[in-house]
Amino acid sequence: MSAQNGVRKWFFVLQQADLLKPSDLAKNIERVEEYAHQKSIQSPIIFTTSAEREFNQEDGSGFEEIRRYIRSMVASGESYKIKLRSVSLTTQKIIETLSQDISAIQTQLAADQAAAEKIKARIAAAQRRSRSEIDSLVERLAARYGTISDRIKAEFRESLSVFTVIQKAFVGIFNREASIQVWIKGFQARCQVDLKSSLEEVSTEGAQNFVDSIRQLLEGLTHDLNAVQAHQIHSSNISLKILERRQEVIESIKAKVSQLMTDQGMVRSINSDAEDMAVEIVGGAFIAVAGTVMNVLQFAVAETIMNALGIAFAGIGVILFAVGVAWQRNRIIQKFEQALDREKGRFQGDVSDRLNQKLSIIYEEIERIFVQFYDHVEREEQTILPIIDRYSTIQTNSQQLFSQISTQLS
Repeated sequence: MSAQNGVRKWFFVLQQADLLKPSDLAKNIERVEEYAHQKSIQSPIIFTTSAEREFNQEDGSGFEEIRRYIRSMVASGESYKIKLRSVSLTTQKIIETLSQDISAIQTQLAADQAAAEKIKARIAAAQRRSRSEIDSLVERLAARYGTISDRIKAEFRESLSVFTVIQKAFVGIFNREASIQVWIKGFQARCQVDLKSSLEEVSTEGAQNFVDSIRQLLEGLTHDLNAVQAHQIHSSNISLKILERRQEVIESIKAKVSQLMTDQGMVRSINSDAEDMAVEIVGGAFIAVAGTVMNVLQFAVAETIMNALGIAFAGIGVILFAVGVAWQRNRIIQKFEQALDREKGRFQGDVSDRLNQKLSIIYEEIERIFVQFYDHVEREEQTILPIIDRYSTIQTNSQQLFSQISTQLS
């Protein structure tokens, strides 16, 4: 058949026409025409041939008609037009098929870029909240320190009355358990316990909030990664190693984040046990502060009392001893209270430094995990964007070329 169907030229050949009756041959030709019409070929060209007549070089074989038709097609250039139309159609189909793949890759890249920015913003916002929580915790600790130190100051003033000091000093001569030194140690121990336990109570609550916020951050980041995976391309005619590695990168990051969220991972990375964290942070800062304050207490009181006792035993008498203690009392109290006030600022700064240092370690670990994803998205951009640009150029040029071909071949 030589009728045009799309860009192709078709003709039908019925063989062994010499073996059929004219009526049967006519029926076969009708069937071919019906078939051609079903294929949208309106005017099919049908040749009837006889191989035996052609072999015997007899007339009426039908092959000469076919040869003349083919020669006319070649001479007129129609065969080249047919090939050009065929190539053009095939190219258009390839470009259309690639269009879907390019669109899918472009959508996935946009999703990855948006996810990277969202993850960065989420981590930055969480870090700001954590710093705010730390500042709030430090302020609460400082306020609690002030409350407890005021109570300690009041108890110290009351315990350092002239009568009480004289009584402890002289009784201690005969009973060491009731001596001024034992009282100093007991008061020192009570101060340390009261101050430390009260501060740890505040710190435990703050540390738990701190840990919970980190856990919420990790849960949010896991949700972001799951959303990224929803844009995974499952099949594509475009094969790129960067696309094949994408799933591996995301799974690796999710595994590391999941490890941080487990008890073992959190304990190792951020001390998920808030009570232990509170003891570690407050305890470390408190030891230095308490040591300074209690040394001031011990040496100031002991030195003054010992000097007063020395005066008494030198023969000056108990009255002058009492006067000496009373005269030194205000200086002792002032020295002790100044030490408490001075060390409050030191304690506040030390706790802030320790918490911020731990905060930095936590977020450095989280950032280190997600750098792998940031790097992957950057490599995606470097690989995919040039391909998208080249495809866009090919698409534009091909449309112009197809239009020219259609015009010239029409």
